[in-house]
Amino acid sequence: MRKLFFAALTFAIDALIFYGCRPEQSEFDLSTLTEKATISGQIVYDAGVDTTANAYTINMIKPASERVVYVEIPYASYKAGSDGVKRYETITDAEGYYTIEVPTTPDGIENVQIRMQEFTAYRSEYKKMEAGKPVFETKLYRFSYEPAPFTLNPGSIEFMKESDKACSYTLVDLEGFEESITLKGNIQLAQEVGFRQGVYTPAANATVEFVASYSGVTDELTFGTTTDASGNYSITLPLKSYEEGFQNLSASVRGMGQNYTHYNAVESTMKLSGAYKSADILSNISATDIIEGMDYEMETMYMKFQPGYNGLTNSTDGVRPSTWAENLAGWEKYDGFTETKTVTGRYLLAVESGFGVGTYANPRQEAKVVIEYPGNDNRGMEKVVYVNTDAEGNFSFEVPVKDAEESLSVSFASLGNTILFDHYMLPDKMVKLEGKYQTEVAEVKELATLWNEMGTAYYAFTPTPSADLDEMQWSGNLAGWKQATALENEYEGTQVVTANVWIPVETALGVGEYKNANNLLVEFSVDGETYVAPVINGAVNMTVYTQNNSSEPNVSVTSATLKEKNFKHFEVGGKEKILVGKYATYYSTPADKREAWNQLGDVYLKFTPDNAPDNWDQWYSYLAGWVRIGNVEPAAQNVTGTLYMAKETAYAAGTYAAAANTLVRAVVNGTVFVGVTDQNGAYSIPVLFNPTSGTPSVSVVPFFVENEVEYKHYTTADASETQDVVYSAYNSFDTRIDGYTPWYDRGTIYYKSPVSSENLLDWVNKENEVTKEYRNSLNISFTVKEAIEKVNGSVVEAAWTPATTLRKVRVYVEEPATGFVGSYVTSVTSSKNISVKVKSVESSYSVVIMPEDGTSAQLNAFRHYEDNSKPTVFSTIYGYYASADNAVGVFSVEGNSLIKVTPSAKMNFIPVRPSSMPDGWSTYVWDITAD
Repeated sequence: MRKLFFAALTFAIDALIFYGCRPEQSEFDLSTLTEKATISGQIVYDAGVDTTANAYTINMIKPASERVVYVEIPYASYKAGSDGVKRYETITDAEGYYTIEVPTTPDGIENVQIRMQEFTAYRSEYKKMEAGKPVFETKLYRFSYEPAPFTLNPGSIEFMKESDKACSYTLVDLEGFEESITLKGNIQLAQEVGFRQGVYTPAANATVEFVASYSGVTDELTFGTTTDASGNYSITLPLKSYEEGFQNLSASVRGMGQNYTHYNAVESTMKLSGAYKSADILSNISATDIIEGMDYEMETMYMKFQPGYNGLTNSTDGVRPSTWAENLAGWEKYDGFTETKTVTGRYLLAVESGFGVGTYANPRQEAKVVIEYPGNDNRGMEKVVYVNTDAEGNFSFEVPVKDAEESLSVSFASLGNTILFDHYMLPDKMVKLEGKYQTEVAEVKELATLWNEMGTAYYAFTPTPSADLDEMQWSGNLAGWKQATALENEYEGTQVVTANVWIPVETALGVGEYKNANNLLVEFSVDGETYVAPVINGAVNMTVYTQNNSSEPNVSVTSATLKEKNFKHFEVGGKEKILVGKYATYYSTPADKREAWNQLGDVYLKFTPDNAPDNWDQWYSYLAGWVRIGNVEPAAQNVTGTLYMAKETAYAAGTYAAAANTLVRAVVNGTVFVGVTDQNGAYSIPVLFNPTSGTPSVSVVPFFVENEVEYKHYTTADASETQDVVYSAYNSFDTRIDGYTPWYDRGTIYYKSPVSSENLLDWVNKENEVTKEYRNSLNISFTVKEAIEKVNGSVVEAAWTPATTLRKVRVYVEEPATGFVGSYVTSVTSSKNISVKVKSVESSYSVVIMPEDGTSAQLNAFRHYEDNSKPTVFSTIYGYYASADNAVGVFSVEGNSLIKVTPSAKMNFIPVRPSSMPDGWSTYVWDITAD
């Protein structure tokens, strides 16, 4: 048998467009049409009699399978006056059926034409019996299908009647074709027998067509045959002569539509629709060296399945899965390459075996390899091949070569397709991350020396960018994944690095402490290489790769990657918030304090909110329980003290109240420590300092001297307002005595009122007690009286009565020994006993009682008798009271350190309306010396 190699094996994509419109057809915009019509039918042809069957007088009706069907509609049928023809195309299936949908109008369209692409085939007819045997006549016929034009209305139309199905046929004149040639070949179909495992199986019952052109014959002739169960075919073609042969000869396999079983994972399959695509076996053939009586063997045809292919076009949208591969190991076949070489290697993917635990394996059980065929012997090309591996990434596959000595170039390639990665965001919570294996991190030849011994490739996973990656605790630098670069760099040692990791928490306002970190990832630098390891119950145990087992790389903590969503935060004022943010490295045991280079000791993290609340950076981030200092062994001490704030308790009355539950900032040698006061205003802040630097410098700042707090101010006897105020750090006094009080004892600090500058009694007493050591009490009793007109029998007299209005009173007390005059403000209605602090109680004091004058802006009603002899006739006038300035004098101190101020402090009435001098007003004279 002679092999006839007419031309190189080629794969040609059909140029027909499924349901498409050629540019030259465009005339009318069909997208405006909403009505549709479906045309369906079956096409068959009379294939003559079966010369091998007993029923040789019965004609066989065969389906016109896999033939192009055209639906042609004049544009004028859509819109009068339009030019051109709109053509739609489809292809018949194996039974000759076709279906096609086209747009129409509500009233239907006329002159619709269906036709089939013509084909030729041999047809045998029974002629007679001769010597007891049937005699047949076999001739070549051209088959066509073109029913009469019809009108197409919305809906559907079928051509299913026997008279509608049949092709017409005409005899092809082959007069003079007295010789023949027999061509034989084999067709193989690519199939999958496992994930990334390809084989070829015989294409049983495949249609093979040869298109021949002959010198002197105008039309090309098509001859067809069918493969057997082993994929073999044999066909005899007519020749005018062996010397003349063919002018051109091409052969193709008709597309084989079917459902294809595709392995989309190791133990998972899916059905794909499509076809084994038609491919030319030969093209542009000219053969004139044909030998009489010899069968010729064609090149074996290897066909691959095309998802979504319909015999006309590659319409793959929605049908080609992401796991589809054009080439699998086992599908590489080339005529003339009778030898094979076994290519081995290992293809490892970064995977997670637990929370923060990285390793290499190949759970996908696939690899991607590039095979480069050299030279210009019809092969000079690169082929990308997918290969099946075991769970450890090992693979072995055969590649065709010309001879056993041939060497090819083989290399690893990244998978590149989007997959779902099993990622542990917590020990008990796994999520799927979308991404790709697209970066080779290392390639290790190990003991591989031959070209077909590929060694080991390591690939990193890259997730699709997403704002959720931080929250999911993704890191591409897990410690276990560093093994790949270590092997590539020929590192031979491993060491275990340990650390205790702590995270900050708030347990109450101003109270911070550390607890064991758990279920988060921490980033380390190992000689500049980034390692990430998990923290479980506060501990890290991380294997690092070193040049040898005695290496001591430089290791430090760089950051933590956990995004915290539930950080509980306490604010001044009693509010609580849940904050979202990240942990980052704050402090770790200095290198010279570690027990060994790989025992990192304690690592403290700090929390940074995404949207920091007010005062976070100035106050809350420095809670004393969180602060760590420098490279010395620190000394510890509590900075203590008590804070009081001036408050108003009523009109012209105040006190110093404990500054309860407020933050306090102690700055020790420049380091900030924040604590909190208790209900009594006392604080005790644990601080750290360098004991070798002498006595620490300390300052204490309460929260309310930098931030607004609420202050209630009484503006009148019956009115108040709440203001947001800031107290002044400089408008204060304290109990501390520099040089005597220890540095850490800040004493008691009193912050004066930021609103009222009045010398309210208790405020002055407290300041005198603290700053002047006035600890003795002088008690002063006084009364305030108001002028009235009083009926006394038949007359009306000027008189005094205890005051009924709450008013502010200023009290001045002069100490005879020192000449110091104390000014005090209090409030009184009529009588009051007050106590003022003095250095010592003397026998007498100069005292002034001065009630505050009223004003014309707030008038009092006054009963006025114009005629003091008419006690029943009166009117109401309006005015205000003003001090008579009479309660002045030197007063002796009685028992119980008491001074009684007499006479009472008088308040004259000042008329305003209806006039400042009402009728009869001058009749009344009030004696300010009489009570």
